[in-house]
Amino acid sequence: MLHTTANGETIEVTRYGSRVEMHLRAPDGRTMASVNMSERDAEALMNELWSN
Repeated sequence: MLHTTANGETIEVTRYGSRVEMHLRAPDGRTMASVNMSERDAEALMNELWSN
């Protein structure tokens, strides 16, 4: 699943069972962060990102 933020950054989300891998990329495609977390934590993070 790929999400785009208002400033052009992208968040790629891949689920592996109860785990989620997220890659946050700058508008130029450069990876800014890669994280592996529980599905619950990933949902909370994405809700926080979209609320700001």
